[in-house]
Amino acid sequence: MHRRLQPYVSQVPRDDETGSMGIDIDEWEGLVTVGGIAAEAPAVGRLVVGDVIEGVGGKDCHNVLNEVRSKQGVGSRK
Repeated sequence: MHRRLQPYVSQVPRDDETGSMGIDIDEWEGLVTVGGIAAEAPAVGRLVVGDVIEGVGGKDCHNVLNEVRSKQGVGSRK
């Protein structure tokens, strides 16, 4: 798994038709991470699997998976 060594800020637009960014998010060792990226997703070339997500839309959500999902427009999982 590739991981960036330096903090990285990326803006990933949503697909015009689906509204998706084309990423799956996961929790790895207590961190919210990019778990997968769809082949033709807006996130391709902007994020890589294993990137840690510390915030969405300028709001800190480090280590809070449900918070990331809600800001991403995905339903919370319990």
